[in-house]
Amino acid sequence: MASELFGHVKGSFTGAVNDHSGVFQDANGGTVFLDEVGELSHAAQTMLLRVLSDGEVVPLGATRPRRVNVRVIAATNRDLAAMVQQGKFREDLYFRLHRLKVHVPALRERGRDWELIADYLLDNLARNGTAPKRLARDAVAHLRGYAWPGNVREVRGCVETGFYMSRGSEIELCDLADALEETARLQQWSKIPFAAAADCCDRMQAGEGDFWTVVYEPFMARDLNRAQVRDIIAEGLARSGGSYKRLLPAFGIAEADYLRFMDFLRHHRLKPERVPLRGVSRPDPVAVR
Repeated sequence: MASELFGHVKGSFTGAVNDHSGVFQDANGGTVFLDEVGELSHAAQTMLLRVLSDGEVVPLGATRPRRVNVRVIAATNRDLAAMVQQGKFREDLYFRLHRLKVHVPALRERGRDWELIADYLLDNLARNGTAPKRLARDAVAHLRGYAWPGNVREVRGCVETGFYMSRGSEIELCDLADALEETARLQQWSKIPFAAAADCCDRMQAGEGDFWTVVYEPFMARDLNRAQVRDIIAEGLARSGGSYKRLLPAFGIAEADYLRFMDFLRHHRLKPERVPLRGVSRPDPVAVR
């Protein structure tokens, strides 16, 4: 990775038979887009920091830096702030990159945009002379409740599978079975009575894990969905009298992580709208603010 980004000189390592300029030198005066920047090794992070701080790259095996002037756009689907706290991402690099932040919402947060994308892809598939096809009504109705964890790539895979597997002019739900394995898993989760919310809270209160291991990690791995996490938060708030501050020790969250916790809930829309406060005599549920 360091060689690809920053270059190397001939003989700097086995197989380096020629000088290689690297991405940053090739892009001098232009823009470098770094996808999945959270995957960089610590060594590559250090070299990237030097580029951003000093405008210099040192190719592998070189003794003198080379000046470069580039605009850097970085993307990641990881929580870099959490990686900084875990020591997996350099804090100084994080703040160097964190100048203008653009949040690209997941496809599940874009309403029926997936239908526009699916129609576009189906039109493209029919341009090679194949008869045009459309998603059947029951397939569309089912997919409107689907979370699209793979975003646009998953829509493409689903549409292509249905296009080639269907025999008629309409793509039925059965034609998409292999492409929608996630649906079956989510349906199984939905059948579990969510007294599991109380179980999760009991585990965290008993010290058998904290919020980050019991809730955060399964949610980011899509083993818990948004509704289930909201149930867990609501259960915890009911026990803490509706106070997020009092919720921290029950969930094993350090006070220093309060803002991170609240940012996570806001970013993923996980704050429950209403929570019944136990032990408080009120006729209706109380809105949580």
